[in-house]
Amino acid sequence: MARGTKIAKAANTNTFIVSILYQQGASWQGTIRWTNQRKEQHFRSELELLTLISEALTSGNAGEVSKEV
Repeated sequence: MARGTKIAKAANTNTFIVSILYQQGASWQGTIRWTNQRKEQHFRSELELLTLISEALTSGNAGEVSKEV
C-alpha cells in the first residue's frame, strides 16, 4: 500500500488534490478533490484519474464531470 498526495494547478486556476490510497495491479486507486467546488471523487486507475481531470478542464467547470469512464 502506497500513500501520497500531489497538488496540480492548471492554467485556468482549477486546483486538484490527488490522494493515492492504494497501488494494485500496477495501477493507482485513490481520490481526487476539486478545491474550487469542494467536490471529491474516487478513481480506480490512472486512466480514470486522467479522464476525470481532462473532462473537468475541457468542460470549463471543474465541478461538472461525468461519473462514467
